[in-house]
Amino acid sequence: MFFDNLSNIMAIDSQNTMTCIKEFPSQLYSGWKIGKEINLALKTEIKTIIFVGVGEEVLAAEIAVTYASKYCRTQFFICNDYEIPVWAASEETLVVAVALQGDPEEVVSVIQQAIKQQCKLAVFTGRGSLLYSDSQELKYPSWIIEQETALPSKFGLALGFCLGLFENIGLIESQQVYINESIQKMDQLSQDVGCEIPAVKNSAKRMAGQMMNRINIIVASGVMRVVAKRMKTQLNRYAKTWSFMEVLPEFNHDAMAGIFFPEEISSKIFVIFIKSDFDHPRNELRSDLSKEALMVTGIGTDEIVARGDTLLTQLCTSLLFVDYIAYYLAIAYQVDPAHSETISEFEETICNISL
Repeated sequence: MFFDNLSNIMAIDSQNTMTCIKEFPSQLYSGWKIGKEINLALKTEIKTIIFVGVGEEVLAAEIAVTYASKYCRTQFFICNDYEIPVWAASEETLVVAVALQGDPEEVVSVIQQAIKQQCKLAVFTGRGSLLYSDSQELKYPSWIIEQETALPSKFGLALGFCLGLFENIGLIESQQVYINESIQKMDQLSQDVGCEIPAVKNSAKRMAGQMMNRINIIVASGVMRVVAKRMKTQLNRYAKTWSFMEVLPEFNHDAMAGIFFPEEISSKIFVIFIKSDFDHPRNELRSDLSKEALMVTGIGTDEIVARGDTLLTQLCTSLLFVDYIAYYLAIAYQVDPAHSETISEFEETICNISL
């Protein structure tokens, strides 16, 4: 099977995306250490934190916010656009830009606005970026990430940094134990679903096999909805395929009404439910009943059950698992998981147009 042909996998994976996936645990740890050791020099109490970024970096912040919101009362806002709200207009608002790969125009725009609105500002970026140069000139805090290899993804670094930042400013307790357990469980997961493990014993490869030539819809609830979002975007990015996400309980109030037409595509729909021990009991019931209802109509379904004992571990192992699935689906389609001409060409076009 194509999943088990290692030479074929390496030929397709031109930028060694599999190394990125395997390094997620170590990136998480490195980013966490940076975040918890930085000095923000805060002189006023921070009431709201706004994270700014694009792509997987702002999603990493959203995941960290979803996790932290279970334990603290601070208000958070995620911005992946050109503007922050008008209410963000004092030093009680901390704007954190996460941009480890370049200088996205959306982030540059928000930083300029945050300065005008007198927000506290911090930037986590890469060496050589304009954002870092600007931070030195304008005297707001910034931290650069040093890496010897130019890996195509720094998702783990961004997630770890945000968690470390929350710990640093006292929003959540020490994450040392939870980080260590998460790394241990993720390392074990990689041993179970790595490229060397044949499809017959590899749950990630088997899931990817079911998803081939189908439109995949990811459904989750509670904190796991951010994992569903990650899976959706990784299927888009890695496998170059359409994918969508839905959240429970809202899925039962609207999306389920639309499962009947067009009739000819029902067999091409595949719905994956992501489940966790931390789901609300009613959402757990909704997940099971939704799965049954879909199967009656002939729509294929399966589920991903989070591993680990703690919330952070279940989040991290699920994030890693969906990365493996998206990677193997890319291999099945014979497309490079790292390269997207569609996005590259679009970004080049829009950056050359001024309004």
